[in-house]
Amino acid sequence: MVGRPDRPSPVLQANITSVNLNPTWTVPTSIVKADIIPHMRKDPGFLAKSHMRLLGAENREIDPATVNWASLTAPYFTVRQDPGPDNSLGQMKIDMPNTEAVYLHDTPKKSLFRNDVRFNSSGCARVEGVRELGAWLLEGTEWTPAAIEAEIAKGERKNIPLKKSVPVAWVYLTGWQGADGMVQFREDIYGLDTPQGIVTSTIQPRKPKSKVIGAGEPRPAPRLPAKTAAN
Repeated sequence: MVGRPDRPSPVLQANITSVNLNPTWTVPTSIVKADIIPHMRKDPGFLAKSHMRLLGAENREIDPATVNWASLTAPYFTVRQDPGPDNSLGQMKIDMPNTEAVYLHDTPKKSLFRNDVRFNSSGCARVEGVRELGAWLLEGTEWTPAAIEAEIAKGERKNIPLKKSVPVAWVYLTGWQGADGMVQFREDIYGLDTPQGIVTSTIQPRKPKSKVIGAGEPRPAPRLPAKTAAN
């Protein structure tokens, strides 16, 4: 599940460096402006219901009641969501440091995976089989699937660095050929299949080789256009 059309997931290459169990979520400033502030104007209890806290300098907690949400445009605090099954990142985050500040993660809204169209996030990628992915990344270590589940059950944040980073690439395709030879096409949801979004190839097609006619081989007579032949 990837970013909405107005919050697209980026095309990038990165390296997975760790698996986070029961992660906290530090809400990006853009989402605080677009989502959190409007929610707080409508429902002053939104942060408490979402298990979110406001943190100021030196991570000192700020009482949401002291904030003038009606006139606030630029947040002067950090919004952080506590670990738990209701956390927006779910119970597992796959960390892959990059300049776009996106990553792979779980989600509490697993019903969305039943949808055929899965453009619901704010840029990160929600992974349906994230536990299987995490177990694969930690394969060969003490972190067996059972150990991972036991640690998640504790409800406390746990960061597990990988012994060796794993490369990952996010690509955007609207057409491809499957293993069965069938060509698949999808809607250009991000509008990148445009003259501005297409990189023109510098590779020119090869010109067909002209047939060499031997000295003893008769040269074929030129074919006249149909209109000329009828005259």
